[in-house]
Amino acid sequence: MLDSDAEAEFDALTQAASLVCQAPISLISLVDAHRQWFKSRQGLETPETPRDLAFCAHAILDGDVFEVPDTTRDLRFHDNPLVTQAPDIRFYAGVPLTLGDGSRVGTLCVIDRVPRQLTAQQREILRHLGLAAAHALEGRRARRLERQLAEASAAAQAEVRRFRDEFVAAAAHELRTPMTSLMGFADLLLTRDYTPEEQRQNLERIQRQTAHLLALTQDMLDLASLDARGGLELARVPLDVVPWLREVLQDYAPPEGRAAPRLQLLADPAPLQADPVRLRQVVLNLLSNAYKYSPDGGPVQVSLGRTADSVVLTVRDQGLGMTPEQLARVTERFYRADRSSEIPGTGLGMSIVQDLVRLHGGQLDIASTPGAGTTVTVRLPAPAAAAGPG
Repeated sequence: MLDSDAEAEFDALTQAASLVCQAPISLISLVDAHRQWFKSRQGLETPETPRDLAFCAHAILDGDVFEVPDTTRDLRFHDNPLVTQAPDIRFYAGVPLTLGDGSRVGTLCVIDRVPRQLTAQQREILRHLGLAAAHALEGRRARRLERQLAEASAAAQAEVRRFRDEFVAAAAHELRTPMTSLMGFADLLLTRDYTPEEQRQNLERIQRQTAHLLALTQDMLDLASLDARGGLELARVPLDVVPWLREVLQDYAPPEGRAAPRLQLLADPAPLQADPVRLRQVVLNLLSNAYKYSPDGGPVQVSLGRTADSVVLTVRDQGLGMTPEQLARVTERFYRADRSSEIPGTGLGMSIVQDLVRLHGGQLDIASTPGAGTTVTVRLPAPAAAAGPG
């Protein structure tokens, strides 16, 4: 409201107050930390005055009409510059403007240049005009909130459209590559004669591209579930973390020629309340990245520990690592730190991991150094329990 333009509904109230109270000056004052600013004013040119001089600052503290019959005889105001100089205030009466939440934001007041008093009828009408001014302020605030909500809704819809367009473009690009490869290899097998070994090689290529296509489709389905209205619902159950994690690692098949991930137990955490299927997805995504981005080998280390209020799962590799710029973007959708075709991927895995961790109320931390590998830490809230070994 402060510094807003004049509005007819507020000017009508100050005009009515002047007429009813037979006062040459009438104001709707709004008070902030340093000033009183006049939303509407009759008979006064200045748009505001310092708060420490304001009669309104006193009237706003009163629950009823605050009246000063003769300012020159009132110790609070007799030496006030608004009394000793223009506008030469001798009489003041104001009623606080109280909003629906109980806050008092200003006053509706009348001012005269001669000492006087309001009649009982004038006081009653001033009260009602003050109520009308407060209701007008509430209405203006409601209209402003409606505009803000409409603007926010329009911005949200624009963001949805932007994401949808980016999603469709990225999905089309990502799907086209494996599908083109599948079609190409299938055509070759149908139109050319190959030796059994060559046929096997082409079928293996088709198998790899099919697996990539399935992984991409699953990522996009997961992403759609996470973005659906209301979000993805977790099937939380008590989860004994250590045997569950051993089973996940045992089921994981590392790339050919690579050693299985090593598990280091730093603690024996108490059971979590978690969705084991979705947490499995988190671990498998992290393991997949750890192996993909350490193509020259080296161990992949998984550790499990806890703090006073969290279970801490860490996956560490000794691979390519990331620059600070890459690290800052690694959880963006469709972002891939390695843009070459040598390392397959959709650019969705870490985004999905972050969303699933957040749905569990957890935190994802990533540390990486180019040429020295990456460490991903997942912290999940857990009931307090004594720490185990280590």
